Amino acid sequence: MTPLTLVATDLDHTFLGADQRPSELNTHSMFAAADHGTAVVFATGRPLRWLDLLEVFTDVNPTVIASNGAVTYDLRNHRVISDTPFPVDLITDVVNDISSELPEAKFSLEEARSCYVEPGFDRVDHGRPVTHRGPIREFLTPDSRPVKMLVRAFGIPTEELFEIVDGLVDGRVSTTFSVQLDDGLIELAPIGVSKGAALSATAEQLGVDLADAAAFGDMPNDLSMLRLVGHPFVVSNAHRRVLQEGFPVIGHHDTSAVGHAILDLLDGRQPATVS
Repeated sequence: MTPLTLVATDLDHTFLGADQRPSELNTHSMFAAADHGTAVVFATGRPLRWLDLLEVFTDVNPTVIASNGAVTYDLRNHRVISDTPFPVDLITDVVNDISSELPEAKFSLEEARSCYVEPGFDRVDHGRPVTHRGPIREFLTPDSRPVKMLVRAFGIPTEELFEIVDGLVDGRVSTTFSVQLDDGLIELAPIGVSKGAALSATAEQLGVDLADAAAFGDMPNDLSMLRLVGHPFVVSNAHRRVLQEGFPVIGHHDTSAVGHAILDLLDGRQPATVS
């Protein structure tokens, strides 16, 4: 088997356990990858401000793809490599169109290092820092650089909300989701922004061949990344839209399945699969 050039993994429900922390084995696998000269990439829908848990991997020198590909970050040097914002006029029109159809919808807006949240967006305090609170239109100014927008509607399940919002935006922005909730949550990104696009740019910058890379995921926002690499894997708890793609299925995210698979690949073995 050709040596592994790069390993990329989603975080929630893939690399992280049920406690939302990396297991000891998963952590060890990333240090082992770095020792083998394999580039490490964490690719997540989370914004940078939710990624303190990755500080333990500083010595691995990973590239972090955040906000579903809109932000690329150098963890070791705490430096934003790139960000891709929405055109402000476009995202303002999208907000107006969604609000007209779904007046109950609430919005959250992410910049690379800042967060703007409408009152009522969260019914539970998650203990995460919020830069500003207020009507979302107040923050859509000519000098803003919004890289991701979240749309929430209480009482509408995620997949139903996705179909509504996807129809309303009509291809002007990309739509996806990374969690299934009874109170739906949809993620919007600029056209052309995805984990896959960011991973492709990262691989080019690092000079590695993605045909010899591995990626791990569980949700539709991981598909663009999984389709790029020579060794894609999904965890057994993955969303049905991901499972039906036919990628090899490893174990459950809460059993360190990603770490086991990475160690196998580094040793030149095919990871054990459940289907």
